[in-house]
Amino acid sequence: MFAEQSVVYIVMGVFKNKKFYIAVITLVSVFLSLYAFVDTSPAQRTLSNIGLYYPRFFITWGLFAGISVFLNLHLLTEKLKFKSKIFNIMTCGSFAVFLTVFINGPAQWQVIIHWSSGMTFGILSFLCTMALFWIKFCKCRSYFPYMTLCLLAAVFTVATIYFLGLTALCQIVILIVCQLCLLTANVIERKSYNVANAGGNVEAVGVD
Repeated sequence: MFAEQSVVYIVMGVFKNKKFYIAVITLVSVFLSLYAFVDTSPAQRTLSNIGLYYPRFFITWGLFAGISVFLNLHLLTEKLKFKSKIFNIMTCGSFAVFLTVFINGPAQWQVIIHWSSGMTFGILSFLCTMALFWIKFCKCRSYFPYMTLCLLAAVFTVATIYFLGLTALCQIVILIVCQLCLLTANVIERKSYNVANAGGNVEAVGVD
């Protein structure tokens, strides 16, 4: 009984750490993305088509993906102390993926909702991610690798669509890259960021 209570207390304590549970949600989403490579070639089918054969994986992945992108964006927004009503509305586009995974059928109205919500999720998530990286990049050059990786993923996506058409490969790569960049930016404390804060504190003490 004591052991069970101890485990419960430990789990509750760990999940009070916002960065930890966001990391868990993001990594689960990335792991579930591997369903695109199960029993098929990701260069031949889209996530939606594969989702028809593995609907549970598709829905579970969509839920984790939407939540992880939303939480990562908001955590980084808090860290950067960036406030914008328009930006907050745009981040809600992360939840559009819920419609994408739940409405995946052959009917015309289903196809329209499915693809429009999927495009909304992808475009708004990418724009919000790049906007935050750019804001931070203007203050701290250490965010240059994040911007570069996301832009390269975008170029890869466009090139893959041009040569192979829309495939699960291009859909997964850009999502995983952006998610991991957001997660890294949120979880890992940059030395330059700490030094900058320390310098600001010293300067503030000097003024007082």
